[in-house]
Amino acid sequence: MDFLEVGKAFDAFAAGEYTFALVAYSAAGAEMGRSAIRVVVGEPGNDVPEPATLALAGLALFGVAAANRRRRH
Repeated sequence: MDFLEVGKAFDAFAAGEYTFALVAYSAAGAEMGRSAIRVVVGEPGNDVPEPATLALAGLALFGVAAANRRRRH
């Protein structure tokens, strides 16, 4: 099995790229199907926004909606 690296374990806190593969073989040893998942840990730009940032964005949208409503009436 060429897709496995002996000694390399998945660590959710270590930056890197991990690929998990599920391979199905026939009784004769022929590959019948393959499914793979790629997991990237520590990639820049994948951060979850902080609650304060979301609150500020919501407040800004509320202000825009209120100003728009005030102009109409």
